Amino acid sequence: MKKSTYILVSNLLMLFTSLNLYSQEYHKGIHQIQAEEFRIKDISISKKRSTEVIIPLQIEAVEEKKLGRVVFGFLPDWEYKSGAHNNIQYDALTHIAAFNWNVNSDGSITTPYAWPWVDVINAAHAKGTKVLMTVTHMKSWDYDSNAEIHDVMINPTKRNTLFNAIKTEINNSNLDGVNIDFEGFATEDRGDVINNFLRDLKAYLPSKEVSFAGPAINWGGWNFAGMVDHVDHLFIMAYDYDNNSSGIAQPVAPLYKGYSGYNQYIDRSLSVWYNDAILKNSEKVILGVPYYGRMFQTATNQLYSTIGEKRGSTRYYDIDQVYGGNEFWDTNSHTPWYTWNNGTEWLQVYMDDVKSLGEKYDMALDYNLGGIGIWALNYDRTRPELWDLIRDKFEGIPSLSHQEGILMKNMKVYPNPTRGLVNIKLSNEEKSTSIEVLNIHSQIVYSTMEETNIIDISNQVKGIYFVKVTLENGSNRVFKIVKK
Repeated sequence: MKKSTYILVSNLLMLFTSLNLYSQEYHKGIHQIQAEEFRIKDISISKKRSTEVIIPLQIEAVEEKKLGRVVFGFLPDWEYKSGAHNNIQYDALTHIAAFNWNVNSDGSITTPYAWPWVDVINAAHAKGTKVLMTVTHMKSWDYDSNAEIHDVMINPTKRNTLFNAIKTEINNSNLDGVNIDFEGFATEDRGDVINNFLRDLKAYLPSKEVSFAGPAINWGGWNFAGMVDHVDHLFIMAYDYDNNSSGIAQPVAPLYKGYSGYNQYIDRSLSVWYNDAILKNSEKVILGVPYYGRMFQTATNQLYSTIGEKRGSTRYYDIDQVYGGNEFWDTNSHTPWYTWNNGTEWLQVYMDDVKSLGEKYDMALDYNLGGIGIWALNYDRTRPELWDLIRDKFEGIPSLSHQEGILMKNMKVYPNPTRGLVNIKLSNEEKSTSIEVLNIHSQIVYSTMEETNIIDISNQVKGIYFVKVTLENGSNRVFKIVKK
């Protein structure tokens, strides 16, 4: 009797564990959730292909761009339907990813609402902004769908059907490339399978851009350092971290650790889960940020209150009207939140604003990333402040290809000037045994005996510092950096 009871309990524990893992990994992503929330019912309807000429990307306009980093925005078809073309400031974007073409089981693809968007493509191209198609597979809660996209990625016939469909759409609509947004597929497909798929797709489209929308958290299996070899950009969907699975109201994109029971946040994504990819090629990595929030009915008006009911997504344009200006600042996660009582219950919204997005942009610059991305364009409607923020952060700064840095034999140090984080790249043959940072008074303000590629002087005042790197052979290299 005891043995059978033990077996029963063990089996129940195994089932609970598997269900818990399933809830963490195999849930609907925010792109799919919002497609179901905001998409109109006749979304499958497409226009007859217009005879209007679609102009190519204007190279002169690309060269005249003032942006020193990539600014990559997803434009969902429900926002195109809502008049996004009239609100988008194309000069403040380098890429628009039209969302979405979904992959069928045979490798064929669907078409976004009212495609082709000739007005968007032509306006973007005239301003030197590239337009990509976003190809998705969104059934991430369904194990059967994992097998479906697995088969498309490895079956030569289905893969070629998909590749040909992508190439045909790019050619027909004068597009500049493709973003792949496959979400929630099986762990065993997250390494070589997806990376080889992207490698082959890039070879199939040699003159076009290929990018991938990656998860905020590496639950296992991903090889992002390998992936950057096969894409032009790796877009981190650095939002929807909790997906409300904890039962606690908290930010969708915490910059730092917020709720003590939850250990996922943007700085950890960059310093841990994407660290190898960033060290290998930071210029290809894009930090995605949210122009949306989530609303909850909560037990109290306190930060990190228990969720009673989820009330769906909110968009930045109604940040004042809905929440009445009752904004608070979470000093843990560095994000704003709102709480109010509607007369019968407490409600809370966690949604980024200019201050919190500005800090995220600064972190992207500190990590020397290729740029930032937006989910989703037109969530701000006619409000100007988020466009102003992009210009303030990214206009007039040196591009990564022209960024001032320190180059010496077998070593690269960047960015310089820096806001705090400094990357030190040695050759494969060399290793450091210690690193010290000294101020202008020769005082050591930072030191480590560990082999590392990143030093952090963000807590130091602005000014000139000297970095001393001691190598295994006993030689030293000293160079000057500027903390701004």
